[in-house]
Amino acid sequence: MIYLVGRSDSQIKSRGYRIELGEIEAAMHATPGVQSAAVVAPDAAGTDDKVICCAYVQLPGYDLPPPALKQQLAKVLPRYMIPARWMTLERMPLNASGKTDRALLKEQFVTTEGGEEGVIPGERLLAPQEAEAAAVAKSG
Repeated sequence: MIYLVGRSDSQIKSRGYRIELGEIEAAMHATPGVQSAAVVAPDAAGTDDKVICCAYVQLPGYDLPPPALKQQLAKVLPRYMIPARWMTLERMPLNASGKTDRALLKEQFVTTEGGEEGVIPGERLLAPQEAEAAAVAKSG
């Protein structure tokens, strides 16, 4: 007997809609000024729902606040697919395999309170190597 637990793809259910997170990422990558983006969906507190969260890195010379990105995405995505929480990063965190560390991003969104319009104010996510170096420096 085989038991399948969870999904191996990035499809979620949020606000009653089935959403493919990759579609949101593709729309983000097609937005001028976005160097890289990752969309994760942690559990919404107190419900069976998910919260769509987007972390992104801007290209040098661009100023892309979340409200501007929401406007851009609204041109190509339905309203229910627009991320509710945002995080601007200096660089995307990578795991040991060199891929975007989605688990770390998801954890960061869960542990950090959102500000106005779901923006995480002044957030700068450290890459795992930087976080380890900071922890060593703090203890020593």
